[in-house]
Amino acid sequence: MIWVLGFCITFFSLLCGGLLVRSTSLSKNIIWLIGVLIIPAVLLYLHLGNPFLPDHPYRKIQQLSTPKETIDAFNEIKTRQEIIQITPKNDTAWFELGRLYQKTRQFHKAALVYREAWKLAPASYDYKFAYTQALIFFNNGKLSTTTLKLLKELHKENPGDNRVSVFSTIGHKDVG
Repeated sequence: MIWVLGFCITFFSLLCGGLLVRSTSLSKNIIWLIGVLIIPAVLLYLHLGNPFLPDHPYRKIQQLSTPKETIDAFNEIKTRQEIIQITPKNDTAWFELGRLYQKTRQFHKAALVYREAWKLAPASYDYKFAYTQALIFFNNGKLSTTTLKLLKELHKENPGDNRVSVFSTIGHKDVG
């Protein structure tokens, strides 16, 4: 609907602007420029959203809400933290807490928690992989020297794991 409104306003502005251009008045030309350039730009912004946040058009921002599963994940995080306070050597609880942090897109916390789970069970391939994955997500796909080292170790441990190959090829090498 907003497209129709934008089109009508733009068409009306162009029509009126064509009539106004015939006059030499500067104020009328400014009004024409506002009608032709600024109003459609504002309407497009309201419909499509900010170019830096393309997934959230302005018209949908009011409709965004926290999904029930995210709220449940935050409640579960509190529960896992309480379990870890009671039994700090429980590597499964640490791993589950990292999984919940990753689910809520808190990759830095997930990496720290996965590292703790991996320290408690150093032989666990899954814990090491989850720690590496969280590091990659936290660094926005960039592979640091630590991450590259971990990926090489994971590949040596299980050469058939395609996930390791995918992370190795997709990640941007940013050694430093």
